[in-house]
Amino acid sequence: MEQQKHTGRAKLSVEQVVLALTELKHISGRELARRWGVSHSTVNNVRSGKNWKEHIALLGLPAYQKNKPVKEDKALQSI
Repeated sequence: MEQQKHTGRAKLSVEQVVLALTELKHISGRELARRWGVSHSTVNNVRSGKNWKEHIALLGLPAYQKNKPVKEDKALQSI
């Protein structure tokens, strides 16, 4: 495993944060955490915007959003 550059006390590298929010967003936080040797809350905190939010904004990365089911409007049900 190659050495990653970390900022300060960070457990993830900038590269890992970018990957978690882009190319690897389809992989669960638990799976990424297992692969990278960190807790799942570390990955999920990045994805929720709790951690790394300044970096995410500076890099112009999209905010992570879970796929939530769309609630049907009652007015549309009568159509």
